[in-house]
Amino acid sequence: MFLLCEWTQQIWRDPKININFNAQEVTRFDKWLFETLTAREALQDRSLLAVVLWQIWKARNAWVFRACIPTPRIIVEEALTTNRSEASTAGLVRDHNGVLIDGLSELIRAESPLAAETLALKFGLQKILDLSLKPQQAKSLPEMSLSDKSGHSSDLQWELISDNLSLVNLLSAQDQSSSAPWPIFGLIVDCRTLLAQLKNTSIVYSPREGNACADWLAKSARLGLLPPNWLSNPPSTLRDFLCLDVLSGCFANVIS
Repeated sequence: MFLLCEWTQQIWRDPKININFNAQEVTRFDKWLFETLTAREALQDRSLLAVVLWQIWKARNAWVFRACIPTPRIIVEEALTTNRSEASTAGLVRDHNGVLIDGLSELIRAESPLAAETLALKFGLQKILDLSLKPQQAKSLPEMSLSDKSGHSSDLQWELISDNLSLVNLLSAQDQSSSAPWPIFGLIVDCRTLLAQLKNTSIVYSPREGNACADWLAKSARLGLLPPNWLSNPPSTLRDFLCLDVLSGCFANVIS
């Protein structure tokens, strides 16, 4: 799968990856991996090899479990982006019927995936706070005001969805003195400060497979494939994900 499938060979042959090998000479994957890693003149960046293999594995799982056909070009861009400190954070704001009402998308620089995911949570909490300070927006949303006679967004129940269970547990802990990893300590403090201002907000864990909308949005933003009018005119793939979510689950006022 990693080497001999037609779509994976396209990835290795891509000029941006440029890891060439003769498929007919490959007898065992572990032997090929060892030889590639030890051939210094043939591989300038060993971390890129690991990232490409990881992206291929993720694409394989998406194909098997979600019927998403692998696209070599996108996988290459994913690998190159992951291998740098550039990242993106994105989120969707939906009401209890699953209707898209707002969203966010930011390109960021983060020293680690954990830092990027924590920053995404911080942006999500800030978005909820911003919406809570805009009562006029709640009045324009009849679906949201059904459970809120005052018309104020601050009285709504919000759920912030993340696919990082350790971060969800850390921020949901009753003991606010719970220690955080030092590289993200400042971000965790910021998130807890925002949470303290949002009395009707909870952070909920959902596996990545159940958070496909936000996952697709973040990837598209990182690859520069997200149109500027995506909120008013969602791309067809995003619309499909939104419809699937509506058919498969219930919503509070959700930001994911």
